[in-house]
Amino acid sequence: MKKSFRYVVNAVGSGFLILIPIYLAVLLMLKAMKSVGGMMRPLAHLVPDWFPAERVLSIAVVLVICFVVGVAVRTHVGRMARDLAIPTEVVACPTVREPDGLALSSRNVHLSPEERAAAPVLRRALLAARARWEAGERSGDALRASMSEALRAERLATTAYVSAADGETLAELDRLRDGAPALLSLAVRFGATRLIDNEPLP
Repeated sequence: MKKSFRYVVNAVGSGFLILIPIYLAVLLMLKAMKSVGGMMRPLAHLVPDWFPAERVLSIAVVLVICFVVGVAVRTHVGRMARDLAIPTEVVACPTVREPDGLALSSRNVHLSPEERAAAPVLRRALLAARARWEAGERSGDALRASMSEALRAERLATTAYVSAADGETLAELDRLRDGAPALLSLAVRFGATRLIDNEPLP
């Protein structure tokens, strides 16, 4: 019973939501036609008596107004679409690195001297996975394990994640396909500082 009542209430509400805007639009249209018809009445004597001049002219004027407003809206929306659809090309550039391989980052200044000395392990982990990939390894799990193993060798490093993902969608891969772009990446914490790095394949 409760479901039936809810169904009826929802149906009536949906009907109101559809009909009320139509009803208001019709009222506004009739009011506009009446106003325009009053303004057009002085011109009615220019046409034969049998011709409903007021009604025809009022409808014509209302349609012209609707056309002008529609063109204005469409032009404005079209301009917005063109403005937002800015042709853009994303160009991937090599990561800029310190001489020891650590990626340049504003976060590096937060590392203690001991943490700074340990931080290049990120690069070593990525290169270890790349070396396995170059040797023919295509298993995503094996490449992730290679990065994790290299990071575990550094006692100050706490691994947040390691990833072997699709180079376009960034979805994790079970197996890397030859010729398809892939991305090795990782995030590691040294104390309160979180560092990230990546290595594109091929």
